[in-house]
Amino acid sequence: REVKRSERDHLPLSMIMIDVDDFKKYNDEYGHLAGDRVLVAVAGAIRSPLRPNDLVARFGGEEFAVLLPETTVQNAKIIAERLRMKVSQADPGELNGKVLPKVTISLGISGFKPGFELDTMIAAADVAMYHAKRKGKNRIELAANLDDDND
Repeated sequence: REVKRSERDHLPLSMIMIDVDDFKKYNDEYGHLAGDRVLVAVAGAIRSPLRPNDLVARFGGEEFAVLLPETTVQNAKIIAERLRMKVSQADPGELNGKVLPKVTISLGISGFKPGFELDTMIAAADVAMYHAKRKGKNRIELAANLDDDND
């Protein structure tokens, strides 16, 4: 629906794909209950700075997708940095009397282009997110088909 509205009304639309860095290792070291607590903390940190009309979804495993209506890629980069900082400060709490360590995220951003489908935006943001992971994690990357503004 947002993609169609964006195309019809010539409004910017951006997507951020997010992956929790080293989540498998975290689960292996601290257990799945600890991993679940981390996912709850990450979800809360992602949701907190967003607007009510922004859409957040768990995309599977330790991945999240954020759809930002009426948001340029340049503004999505600013939002992504806020999310990155919020998650790095999110406290997953304690388990069995032990403080659970905080985690970081890698983020990929794509923007709407005329003729794009939602699947295209997701795929582009997902590829950018994996580039962020390969470049050292805890960082943000733009999809290859974007320049810095999609006004």
